[in-house]
Amino acid sequence: MKTTAILLSLAAAVAVAQARTMELADPTIFADGGHYYMYGTSSPSDTGFEVYVSDDLEHWSGPAGKAADGFALHKGDAFGSKWFWAPQVVKVDSLYYMLYTAEEQIAVASAASPLGPFVSETKEALPYPSRRIDPFLYMDADGGHRLFYVVLDGQNVIRSSEPGGQPLHVVQAEAGTWEDTAAAPWRVAEGPTVIKYDGKYHLFYSCNDFRNPDYAVGHAVADTPEGPWVKSPRPVIDRNIIGMRGTGHGDIFVDRDGQLRYVFHAHASDTEVSPRRTLIVTLRYTGDTFEVVPGSLVCPQVVD
Repeated sequence: MKTTAILLSLAAAVAVAQARTMELADPTIFADGGHYYMYGTSSPSDTGFEVYVSDDLEHWSGPAGKAADGFALHKGDAFGSKWFWAPQVVKVDSLYYMLYTAEEQIAVASAASPLGPFVSETKEALPYPSRRIDPFLYMDADGGHRLFYVVLDGQNVIRSSEPGGQPLHVVQAEAGTWEDTAAAPWRVAEGPTVIKYDGKYHLFYSCNDFRNPDYAVGHAVADTPEGPWVKSPRPVIDRNIIGMRGTGHGDIFVDRDGQLRYVFHAHASDTEVSPRRTLIVTLRYTGDTFEVVPGSLVCPQVVD
């Protein structure tokens, strides 16, 4: 009996040793078929997008993609040769689509499975006239959809548009606020993600350069997906709330228990930005904005 206990203890120790902290920046989580799939920006970001799978949001297996080396989207199968950033996966009918950034342009690829391989026969970016990043496709229950994205033009500005429609201004970082603590010549608002909740449309976005310890997540609300968007005065997620630097750029999703969750990244440590750590919190609605539920922080682990 004592030998068995020792062996079990050693096995548990080995399992813990084999687990490692998830290190995806700009993460997104897509729920499908009873499983959670996580994608994000890898370091380095010049190969494509890996995918990880979980049933509990804490323990993840992978990379588990059907493309080469665990990638859901591999360079060469779709647009882009570098800077694969900020993916989002949606399902339309029986197909899965990945919207993503490469070479500071927005592209789309499709697959028959959330594991991929996501491919594009044309291997072309969407035909926009300027540099655009961080796509997020919001699909409403009435069948309408609107693409949110970031335009790089003197600063990072979030805009949106319907297919073939004119771009609408969403939000930009305001000087002299928590959105621009460095008084930067190039202000940053990025990482848009939108959800409809309690009859309103809620936008989550990130401000300050991602290398800034004050990188944080803000919230704005609107009556329609077209806006106008009214910002909450304080961030929903920042280093004071989480206790880690550089907290931002993620995605909101609903877990299988109906709870609102937000997945995001933080700096590697108080002295190093990369590789950025992936984190998850539970959010609750206050009637005006959202707040992090105390004690809800999850640090996803990859179990090999």
